[in-house]
Amino acid sequence: MLDDSPLIQELMDQAKREVLRDAVTHILKARFGSIPPETGALVRDVQDEEQLQQLIQLAALCPDLEAFRARLPF
Repeated sequence: MLDDSPLIQELMDQAKREVLRDAVTHILKARFGSIPPETGALVRDVQDEEQLQQLIQLAALCPDLEAFRARLPF
């Protein structure tokens, strides 16, 4: 019954987006070491789940941080 609650659904959606954002930053850190704070801030600003999933793939495949930043949705 709680699954039908709009508030519970929104909280679950927010948590999922946070996990996806964390995945992006963890992949970038694993591949390139530290990431600039502004890059982390841009990733945190992404709200669309599909875009976040695309950023995970991009983080795993991009040749460098500059290429990643160039493809951010901002």
